[in-house]
Amino acid sequence: MLKKTKSLKVEKVVSHLGRKILFHSSTKLDSLSDAQALHNKPVFLDGSKIGMLIDIIGKTSNPCFVLKTFSSFEPEKIENKVLEIKLVKKRKKKKRGRRK
Repeated sequence: MLKKTKSLKVEKVVSHLGRKILFHSSTKLDSLSDAQALHNKPVFLDGSKIGMLIDIIGKTSNPCFVLKTFSSFEPEKIENKVLEIKLVKKRKKKKRGRRK
């Protein structure tokens, strides 16, 4: 069964440029598929949606996450906080009608 959410503990904000924030997490990723599952997923802080996780640099050992926030968001707010990422599996569209 696929877990619905993944928690990321923000260890250190590396840099921020406009709406993009780069941060290191103390949460280790198990595999490459674990990293791919987090791509383009919404990120929540204390129950409110703050942005999307758009990229992961350095896949397994000490990954650096790229978070694209919705508005001008102070990166100091997420320092040492736990971010929730909702992993929602997309349903496959059912084929209808006759296939040739």
